[in-house]
Amino acid sequence: PKEILTKSVDAVQAASTVHVKVDLSGKLPIGDLGGLMGGGSASPAPGGSTSATIDLTGTTFEGGIDIKAPAADLTFTAPTLLNLTGQIIAVDQAIYVKASLLGAKFYRLGSNDGGTASPSPAPTASGSIATELGQAVDQLKTPPTKLADEQCGDTTCYHVQVTLDSADDGALASIAPGVTASGTLDVYVRQNDLRPSQLKLSADAGTAGSLQATITFSRWDGSVSISAPPADQVDANGLPIPSLRP
Repeated sequence: PKEILTKSVDAVQAASTVHVKVDLSGKLPIGDLGGLMGGGSASPAPGGSTSATIDLTGTTFEGGIDIKAPAADLTFTAPTLLNLTGQIIAVDQAIYVKASLLGAKFYRLGSNDGGTASPSPAPTASGSIATELGQAVDQLKTPPTKLADEQCGDTTCYHVQVTLDSADDGALASIAPGVTASGTLDVYVRQNDLRPSQLKLSADAGTAGSLQATITFSRWDGSVSISAPPADQVDANGLPIPSLRP
């Protein structure tokens, strides 16, 4: 199982592009942003503070990713947040966000204003990423398990299940800093090219909420063209929500 996971990382790093779709559900705390974003009910938290939760049911992200650039162009929808829809473009060290609640234009985050942009970090060698993943897997309280192979699309997939335990703080910190949860991560890896076909995460963090996520990968090495939106489609005044300004 460990070899399947680490070699899948190598296969991803060797790819040029991929299409992804993310489906989310569950409830997560969002603190004082609950009322602002129209999320779920607020409830008293230990110490007397207010903790709001947001229902992620039906939330999706979908689009193309240029792994080599890197760059991404994703559309999103969040039915439980006032039917929020929008688009996120990450390219040239900047992130452009357009949301139905904020109008028709994009808002830019990051450095892409014609000034001196901070240099991009040096690419991390795929071997290094695979090594770090292997080390994280070694720290898991329960080793990953290889389950029965499954059909996925036009090929057969290896099915590896990773059990997440709240006692695995060290391992989880390597994968998702700050996360303490119990649950499972099911990884489906195509046997013909060792690229992932799907990831399914089910995590329960108790009073901190729960998350179910399915990430589906397709169109490996397909045609992807990602560019910043035209200047006349970008609002130069910045995000209209003060707490979210960069």
